[in-house]
Amino acid sequence: MPKYLILFSFVLLLGLPFFALAASEDALTFSEDTNITVGDYTLVVMANSSSTSMTIGTTYVDIVLSATSIFTLRSNERRYLTNNFPFTTDCTSNSYSQIVLTSTTTQTVRVIPTSTICAPTGLVAADAGSSQMSLT
Repeated sequence: MPKYLILFSFVLLLGLPFFALAASEDALTFSEDTNITVGDYTLVVMANSSSTSMTIGTTYVDIVLSATSIFTLRSNERRYLTNNFPFTTDCTSNSYSQIVLTSTTTQTVRVIPTSTICAPTGLVAADAGSSQMSLT
């Protein structure tokens, strides 16, 4: 009987840190849409977005994702949002652009808002300094 008690205690001690880690992976959760300023641009962290942490730099925002994170960042100015992973900016809305970040592991995604504006449906994107747009 003491062998089983020792074995059970050992398994319990090994398992507790994993349960605590899983419960606290997404320490940052937004209950409502929240504006953040990144350089000259205002972005919106959408309600119900979650991540481990977020750091706002002068030209970027770093979002640390866990395996359970879903993080949506929106630009009401329709800015193209570049990043260091293959997440693409969704430009299908004519009133905003957004990027939805998810992960299966812990990783840091750096999102950089650019001066490029997502074009309305049917047009290609143009740099904010350009006065030309091409029809597709």
